[in-house]
Amino acid sequence: MAASESLSSASFNVSLPEITAPSFPPHTTGMSDQRFMMETNKVFFNAVLATNSISVAACLLVIMAYFFLQRKYPQVMSRTSLKLSIAMACSDAIYHVWRIY
Repeated sequence: MAASESLSSASFNVSLPEITAPSFPPHTTGMSDQRFMMETNKVFFNAVLATNSISVAACLLVIMAYFFLQRKYPQVMSRTSLKLSIAMACSDAIYHVWRIY
């Protein structure tokens, strides 16, 4: 059997799952739409706040580790790549603090 015959005889059956839950807010008028949007915005705000807080903590750990290791091993920590990484961590920390407030 040639390779082209085996490729042409293969068939793929892919079934797509049906969407059962609505992905849009309820189509009623009044307070239910506003409440749904307010709850959605609140969840989004909490997620952004949590991820930015985690990023600030990670950046501060990198900055503290850099200065701690610089005091202990000054020749190793004077490498350009490490200086660029600390500059990036500082700029990321500033950005995430700005995104929190």
